Amino acid sequence: MTDIEYLISKYFTGDNSFSAETSSHWKKYGEKQSIKKDYKSRYWKKFNSRGKNPLTKLVIKGEGFGDFKSLNFMNFISSVPIYIYCAIRLWPKLKVNTLLKTSIYSLKSRQIFGYDVTRMALTIEFLEKNIGNLDSKSFCLIGDGYGRFGSILKSIFPNCKVIYINLGRTLLFDYYYTFKVFPKSNHLVIRTERERAFR
Repeated sequence: MTDIEYLISKYFTGDNSFSAETSSHWKKYGEKQSIKKDYKSRYWKKFNSRGKNPLTKLVIKGEGFGDFKSLNFMNFISSVPIYIYCAIRLWPKLKVNTLLKTSIYSLKSRQIFGYDVTRMALTIEFLEKNIGNLDSKSFCLIGDGYGRFGSILKSIFPNCKVIYINLGRTLLFDYYYTFKVFPKSNHLVIRTERERAFR
């Protein structure tokens, strides 16, 4: 069972009730998280024809952990005011390389390059200015949501190591979107204490 299949089976199929420790916020928004396979997708057919199915061309939806807008015509049009604000006030503050790599990330992950994505790119530049070269560093990100910060970080500094810690259901979103951007990278889900000791 692949890691993504493990997350799906553990949190989205069968008995997917919430534990007693789950907060009211995550119970509310966790019920809005959904997952399905897009069987009509050419990607789905391509993965299955090769006998591989790492991503299974999932269609996943969630709320309560970040502003996410899919990259489509309607969202592009509705985001024009945000683009204008970012283009005037925020994007000029970014290095050309950061702007380029973040734009490529946005296209690969199929999401709007809006305020949230811009804010994360600015944060990465702030860290680089105060810490130095981030390319050889390891980062532990707690609650990244859509795997945005980690993916942008890895896009700009490809040799850094990113570790996500998140609630199980939301970890699927980290994994899914990071995998979309970096399909050839080594993605591992630590399932047990024993696995943690050996990875």
